[in-house]
Amino acid sequence: MHTVLILCQRRDVTHLVDVLEDWKDDAVILVYGYTNKLQDGFILMHWNQPIPARFQDMQLRQDPGILDYVVYDLTQQPTPTTA
Repeated sequence: MHTVLILCQRRDVTHLVDVLEDWKDDAVILVYGYTNKLQDGFILMHWNQPIPARFQDMQLRQDPGILDYVVYDLTQQPTPTTA
């Protein structure tokens, strides 16, 4: 199970949700909306299999509307990360 948290500008949320719906055969959008503090947009997606490299390359890394993202593998134990 893999989960992706996507951060974007508030004005881009609904557009990105529409674009990401193209992946609905492979993934489901769990929730989307706005963060409490900065009112940035966010989208939380869930995949039952590994996330395709094509999605990571085409959507996550190249889409200018996506400010940042985090991919979680929920089958593994969490490990601390450092910047």
